Amino acid sequence: MDYRHQCHVGDHGDALKHPVLALLIQLLSQKHTKLNIIDTHAGTGCYDLNTAPSSHAAEFSEGVGYLWKNKDQLPASFHSFTTTLSAFNPSDELRLYPGSAAIGFQQGRSEDSFYFADIQKQEAELLQTNIEQIRSDLHIKSDLNIFTGDGLKNLVSAVSNHHDHNLIVIDPPYEKDDEYSDVIEALIAAWEHTKNVSALIWYPLYTEDKSTLILQRCSDAVNNNQLPKPIKAELRLRDAKEDDRLIGSGLLLFNPPAALKASVIEIVDYLHQNLATENEGYWQVK
Repeated sequence: MDYRHQCHVGDHGDALKHPVLALLIQLLSQKHTKLNIIDTHAGTGCYDLNTAPSSHAAEFSEGVGYLWKNKDQLPASFHSFTTTLSAFNPSDELRLYPGSAAIGFQQGRSEDSFYFADIQKQEAELLQTNIEQIRSDLHIKSDLNIFTGDGLKNLVSAVSNHHDHNLIVIDPPYEKDDEYSDVIEALIAAWEHTKNVSALIWYPLYTEDKSTLILQRCSDAVNNNQLPKPIKAELRLRDAKEDDRLIGSGLLLFNPPAALKASVIEIVDYLHQNLATENEGYWQVK
């Protein structure tokens, strides 16, 4: 596997995914007395922006860097996310970036449980160190399980067998075409195990767009009553050109709280207005 979270942390994909995730956790916490939050591709959890590769600056500036710079003027739907960023960065400088696992763990309650995985041994070891540091700094007593392995193949075992509500976050590197359908297959297996599940799946939009691989499998699963119909949100920031750049991304949100959709619309509309190349790209929520 060639992908490294550190090389792309805080890009426009994160600027879509993480504000929605933070708000989703907040809304689910209001609805359920206990959550079991699962991240199948957790990476290292936290990232020191001062040690990011030199190529990272441009991606960050057109993503979360822009949001941080303008955090006092953002719509209300970004508030949960910027509050979390501020918890990790009490000064005006954004130096430490929390990934999905750290966002979930920081927002979680003592009664919640957490199950984080990464297939790369070095990443999983750093994840353990980083989350344990957050646990110590914030005095969190939540049940925490971190393991090295395939988070999709182990998803059913990660889903709670109790009456807890499960939030599943799936964001693989998508280096192979099979990964697009694999995420849906894994979620189907979890849904068969228990209906106490909400899920956020992120997928990329490249110049060579392969999103139909995940969207068609998802549509088939919905039509076969294997999964509930999700909210689909897509944000493209520029038109396709002769390169392999990430030009946008999408989210599939399964079994979300009803209040989430309006906020997702606000988030993608704002991001397109402020981050997209003029007269290029699009956004949709349906």
